[in-house]
Amino acid sequence: MKPGKISENVLKRSVLKYIDHEEREIARGAGIGNDCALFAPCQGAATGTCSLNVHGKDKIRHAIYAASNNLSAAGQQTKYLLINLTLPERAREIKLQEIMEEAAQICGQNGWQIVGGHTEVSVAVTGIVATVTALSASLAEYEGADVTDYDIVVSGYIGMEAAGLIAAQKAEELLKRFPKWLISEVGDYREHMSVAKAAQIAMQHGAGLMHDIGEGGIFAALWEMAQRAGAGMTINIKQIPMRQSVVEICNYYDLNPYEILSQGCLLMVAKDGEALATALQEADIPAAVIGKMTDSNDRIIENGEEIRYMDLPKPDQIRKLL
Repeated sequence: MKPGKISENVLKRSVLKYIDHEEREIARGAGIGNDCALFAPCQGAATGTCSLNVHGKDKIRHAIYAASNNLSAAGQQTKYLLINLTLPERAREIKLQEIMEEAAQICGQNGWQIVGGHTEVSVAVTGIVATVTALSASLAEYEGADVTDYDIVVSGYIGMEAAGLIAAQKAEELLKRFPKWLISEVGDYREHMSVAKAAQIAMQHGAGLMHDIGEGGIFAALWEMAQRAGAGMTINIKQIPMRQSVVEICNYYDLNPYEILSQGCLLMVAKDGEALATALQEADIPAAVIGKMTDSNDRIIENGEEIRYMDLPKPDQIRKLL
């Protein structure tokens, strides 16, 4: 198998069929497009993992927000975190301290609490692997109904996380090609990785379905959301918010910005997408209506007069570099 998120077929064949959803305490179990399990009385738990070859601080930040954003997209609010770290034999204690300091700082900024976890050194890994489980407080279960003809809204600028990680690893190389301000712009992604606020606003505006955008980028997230809804969609690719700095960095390394890490972005389905996008913008969250859900099984991407069908999710493009 290739590095990164496993394919949908492998997920169905080798993972989901072994997951038991019959226990009465489980209100909703894992599945395609469902990265969060809900437990009666409607508490949630979701996991985020990072094994990318990135700095320790970026590694734990990615894992924490991947877990928390999965909860937010399910209408839950993160309250507690369990942090598991697997370190190679060559890892130094100072690196472990840096990771935990970063995790504590993130929790302090968001009002979350680290309540446990596990740390071990293993000969089975060559780099640090961070796995975070986010747990929610008890909330009413939120799950949408029929979303046919609803608008699809995205918050945030896609690809910022990936571009920021690349810039941090390859700053010297990029500065030979691009101005310093461009590198600094994508570095700001660290301040915009949570989708909790966007999810709360979406729920207030009657969003019927949400999905955070993580590995595989917006194309993978759109496919998974359509699978979860059992519906089709039509997407106008020109309406997807993306900074020019992300375009430049992705073009430089021949990466597809629509298939790359985008934590901090959230897909939402709402009856009045323009009203939701406006509410998000008024809260200083970039947002745009990018398409509609349909009653067919077709997942269509429009680019001007060009029309093509969406492919199955692919491994995240960032793994070509990190």
